[in-house]
Amino acid sequence: MATFTLVRETTVPTTPERILPLIADLRAWREWSPWEDVDPELDRAYSGAEEGVGAEYHWKGNRKAGEGHMTVTGVDAGTPGSDDPRTVDIRIDFLKPFRSTNQVVFTLTPQDEGAATHVRWRMDGPRPLIMRLLSVLMNPEKLVGPDLEKGLRRLSERATAA
Repeated sequence: MATFTLVRETTVPTTPERILPLIADLRAWREWSPWEDVDPELDRAYSGAEEGVGAEYHWKGNRKAGEGHMTVTGVDAGTPGSDDPRTVDIRIDFLKPFRSTNQVVFTLTPQDEGAATHVRWRMDGPRPLIMRLLSVLMNPEKLVGPDLEKGLRRLSERATAA
């Protein structure tokens, strides 16, 4: 089966330690996720671990928000103060409007001796035949790419807020 990969990157003027909890704690996504505006009546449920590996989030909303489930499957918090990249791996299962399972990896790489962090948001998923046939209408780059950019802007704003 064909797949797609989306990648968006930015540099945030703060340490990875300020950013990592905003990603690894799925409850914190309400503060920066680009999809929070899609449905003001979104139904949310959290389960599993409070944060990090095993944390789970289920949402159900209007036609635009759809329904799905996210699970944090991996966190490498690195060593504070080191130049080691930190990562958060997330599995996203979309249930509506269509079924799909995507893998997301956030990579946080310290820069400028820890004063800044390069943030990379990567999403990989299947691209079934119907999506390839409708590529003009359902191009992941055009549909989701701007959302990732918006999310990185919001993440940066939240991570650097006083």
